[in-house]
Amino acid sequence: MQGPHGLFVPEDYSYLKCIGETASLCEAVQNGIEPCNSDNKYLCVFIAHYADNSYYSGVFVHGNFTVPLQDKSEANVLGLLGCVVSKVLQGSEQVPLITDGLIGLGNCKGTLMEHWSKSNVISQNVLAVCLAKELERNTTISPATPRGFISLGNDFKEQFDRNSVWSKLADAESGVLCGYAAKLLSISFHDKALVFSSRFARQSIGISLLFDTGSDMTYFDAVFYDPLLRMLEDYATLRGYIRVEDNDKYVVNEQRVCWEPPRKTMTGGSPIQDFLPLVLAFEGIPSTTESAPLQYLVVHPENYLSWDAQVKKLCVNILQDYSVGTSVSNLGADMMREHLFVFDYEKQRVRWQSNSCAFDDLQLHSSFNQMQLQQPESSSMKNFIPYRRGNFHKPLISPSFWFNEM
Repeated sequence: MQGPHGLFVPEDYSYLKCIGETASLCEAVQNGIEPCNSDNKYLCVFIAHYADNSYYSGVFVHGNFTVPLQDKSEANVLGLLGCVVSKVLQGSEQVPLITDGLIGLGNCKGTLMEHWSKSNVISQNVLAVCLAKELERNTTISPATPRGFISLGNDFKEQFDRNSVWSKLADAESGVLCGYAAKLLSISFHDKALVFSSRFARQSIGISLLFDTGSDMTYFDAVFYDPLLRMLEDYATLRGYIRVEDNDKYVVNEQRVCWEPPRKTMTGGSPIQDFLPLVLAFEGIPSTTESAPLQYLVVHPENYLSWDAQVKKLCVNILQDYSVGTSVSNLGADMMREHLFVFDYEKQRVRWQSNSCAFDDLQLHSSFNQMQLQQPESSSMKNFIPYRRGNFHKPLISPSFWFNEM
């Protein structure tokens, strides 16, 4: 699969090795789970698995990124990227790519965020993500059409009320690895609420909910998925909706709950507006004088439902997580839309607010509307030793990138 600008062909010297001076960096980005041997020519390899049993494998290379900055300048910085060399797709529809690649931003050692923070490329280890409202599923969009933005190093504090609530980021002990998650206490819909509590205690104990922009869908363990879908099912049934099967092109584990609307509803266009928002309540960080406040995420129905006008079918974009032994659920990209999320890794906290996520709101110079990648000079590898400081004389302001719908 290649993007609109063709394949990226790395130079021999840009491949990351799992031995020598880059061994520790390779181990960090791999999480130490991939083999390092002569069969792989001692290259730093990776395999990415997805819930539909698809997977991608490839190698890590380093390159020079030209990134736009908020002060209308640009900077040339080093970074790692994964080049996919093989793939296995299960039940996935082949569609043309409108971007040349994807950016994955976790909080592990060796990530782009950590490297740029420790190298003073960005002034603070803060990640902001804003996903715009989704276009219609069948809408053809141009690769030059921004559908949101991500920003590294900018906390957007001027856009938040001074009394806005932060939530604590979950740590590794809660089961969260290399991602950003917060404690979800309850989900409300219409006149009902699902409270995540212990059977041995009446108070809410919450669950860790991972903010996962790598998936459109949201995933919950069966213990929470079943009562949540029951709330939606009861609401739909009372309004004349009839349960139908999802599209058979999806594998069994990816089958959604779907309904056929009543005839009177279909005459007025999309039935999504028949439904109400989901309100997710997260545990906030208390001040020294008060109990823990709540931080609410209001998910509008168009961001958790999808309407297929051709087959007259309304589906819930929430799935059951069949992973064994997991204690973490995933909030997918669809339910994060129309909100600006700010993940403060330095202070281990996250907050968000409603936002149109228009790229123009960043007020960047028009010529700096995308991140560019070039081949590095062979000598530049010496500057890419893990966590080396001082590649720049002064801290740079936040680079911000736009991305498109896939």
